[in-house]
Amino acid sequence: MQVNPLIDNYKNRSWIIWALVCAAVILNIIEMWRPLVQIDDAYISYRYAQHLVDGHGLVFNVGEYVEGYTNLLWTLLVAIGIYSGYTAPEAGHYLMIASSTFLLLATFLLAHAVLPEKHKGLAVLAPFAVLTSNSYASWSVSGLETTLFSGLVALALYFCVRGRMLSVAVVCILAAMTRPEGALLAGIQLGYRDWE
Repeated sequence: MQVNPLIDNYKNRSWIIWALVCAAVILNIIEMWRPLVQIDDAYISYRYAQHLVDGHGLVFNVGEYVEGYTNLLWTLLVAIGIYSGYTAPEAGHYLMIASSTFLLLATFLLAHAVLPEKHKGLAVLAPFAVLTSNSYASWSVSGLETTLFSGLVALALYFCVRGRMLSVAVVCILAAMTRPEGALLAGIQLGYRDWE
């Protein structure tokens, strides 16, 4: 049996690929470490989260039960951060760092899953492509759930490519809790099997 040298080299040097992915993550964390001013829409979620932690429920104004957020999962994660002793903007900042790291890793996994075997090493370019995106640079520090949702989309696509539909369903539920269009993502991906 003859071994393809490109595939053999990739398997022997996969540690280099993971080192480059880690480098992308570290560059991202270094760039994001210093908090920046977050956009005003983030403070809607922060206020809901603060009132939840204070025992008033998920309300913007105490006593007024109006659902004015579209990012339940993000709001609950911020509430956990507040409950842990951080201010809402601090919790949002650390969540953005974690979400952007998650997005970079999910992007790598997706690229790795769709590339042919002999080109799997090129998947390392995916996180760097995300890092160079202007949209990513803006939204990853906004205080909003955008990078978390994007990471969930990439992860759901990864599981779909791998044929792990139960995992797709779980990730799509989390995506729908993060943003309303997550339900559309679930419909498309879970309906994908019917189209094959």
